[in-house]
Amino acid sequence: MDCDVLVVGAGPAGLSAAFFLSSQSRLDVVVADRLEGEAYRRYHRTCGAGISRAAFREIRPLEPDPVLNEISSLDIVWPDGTEIRLGTEGYILDRPAFLTGIRGRAVESGASFVSGRVAGITRNGRGYTARMSSGEEIVCRYVIGADGANSVVRKDLFGTSAAEVVPATEYIVDRDPPDGFVFRVGERYRGGYMWEFPCGSMTCTGATRGSHQETGYVFKGGRMIPIGGVGRIVEGNALLAGDSAGMANPVSFGGLRTALVSGRRAAEAVIGGDPRRYERWWARSPLSSPRFMNFHRRMASWTDEEMNRAVKPFSRGYVYLSGAWASLTRPRYIDMYWGCLFSFRYSW
Repeated sequence: MDCDVLVVGAGPAGLSAAFFLSSQSRLDVVVADRLEGEAYRRYHRTCGAGISRAAFREIRPLEPDPVLNEISSLDIVWPDGTEIRLGTEGYILDRPAFLTGIRGRAVESGASFVSGRVAGITRNGRGYTARMSSGEEIVCRYVIGADGANSVVRKDLFGTSAAEVVPATEYIVDRDPPDGFVFRVGERYRGGYMWEFPCGSMTCTGATRGSHQETGYVFKGGRMIPIGGVGRIVEGNALLAGDSAGMANPVSFGGLRTALVSGRRAAEAVIGGDPRRYERWWARSPLSSPRFMNFHRRMASWTDEEMNRAVKPFSRGYVYLSGAWASLTRPRYIDMYWGCLFSFRYSW
């Protein structure tokens, strides 16, 4: 099989790339994914599926559909019980249904889908040859690697790995949901957190690094979340997007927004015949700010006592005024304060 562009992976990054490639160009686009049916739905159910309203301004004409819950607040609970509440605007999506909708639009625009695992990929004189586990070969001019944390495209063509990979476990439990996002931080989470999100009429909860367990759940899933980038995201006519590129946010560990946006930007660079344009976009994007990884590393090294000292100025409320005062009077924590501020705007 020959095509202009092979997209490896049909998660949010791959489907976004496929939709924008097929709807904005005449390129022959093929998407290969190893999962289908119930296995696909179960895999993509393992995700809090929170995404900000602002994210959809970057991926128009895609829309948040279907929405399970609308989000208007975000609470951070610190080890000493201090709670910081921030206003925000976003959604909890039915992620499998949302992705299925994008796939349908990509197919309507001309993209083709093949089911099967890409076992390996090599360069050839014309571009790239992908070898499927079935033995079939797909020859393409461009390849977009959107095949997740254990990306075959990244391994075979880039030879790199993510700066850090964080394990996370998620449960859906049959109890009344919170009215917004709730994050609990502390030294036990080692730079991560425990979360509670609404999930329709139920609650989605979990934590990073195996630091929380639930019983009586109706669903349990786990993910490895790559953060901190992978170095290069463009090599010749090969591009990496989403988790394949380690683009999940190091503060929130959210990867849905970056996956969807990076898929679009990778597609636009391929359409324009300039893959390096994609690399330049990522280097300038606030989504890739080093403040996020600085924040993560600081939090991973702090004790509960240190976290409580850092957040003490916020104990009386007035979040933004307190933040300005804390930045002036507690400069040693400024990476944390700015990391928090940027994460609220760009991490989901």
